[in-house]
Amino acid sequence: MEAKSEAFQLLQRALATAQREGEFPDWLATDIQAILRQPENYAGKEFLVRTLTAQIRDYDPYAGSGCFSDSCGIGDLERTLSQLGIDHQEEIN
Repeated sequence: MEAKSEAFQLLQRALATAQREGEFPDWLATDIQAILRQPENYAGKEFLVRTLTAQIRDYDPYAGSGCFSDSCGIGDLERTLSQLGIDHQEEIN
């Protein structure tokens, strides 16, 4: 149980840092906050939570625009969120 709580603590810290830096999308942060509010729903998926944490740390809004980029973009985060059972549908006005 301790490892699970650590995984979610690391996710929370990574999200706070990304939001503080200012280029992390609010709608994506909202999806991640849903995970943090109900960690019990993600029991057994700590590997994906840790993957998501690493992707948040490596997030770059311009990912994929250069050669040999190690950064993660929105598509990477969306795929991991989808594996966790969260599929975000942006509203189009």
